[in-house]
Amino acid sequence: MLSHYESIVDASEAMLAAARRSDWDALVEAEKECARCIARLKAAQPPSILSTSADRRRFDLIRKILAHDAEIRKLTQPWLTQLEQFLDATAADRRISDASC
Repeated sequence: MLSHYESIVDASEAMLAAARRSDWDALVEAEKECARCIARLKAAQPPSILSTSADRRRFDLIRKILAHDAEIRKLTQPWLTQLEQFLDATAADRRISDASC
């Protein structure tokens, strides 16, 4: 069970590294791998009870995943805002062009 969480941590670390490099293609690929890891976790049969140490490890891994996610969002938000502005400008240009025909 913990190996599934560790795989998600690895994938989220790859996503974070790609976001830090502004390598959006690599980020998308790492995100796909992360989704596959999550699907495997969901499909796995959970143990009825985890030991205290295993449960503590699971929570530590989840905290890492959430920290990676927060930093990825912080890094990608400016790019997404810029992309949104570009798309809005392109749509406005198209409407002006259509109106002048």
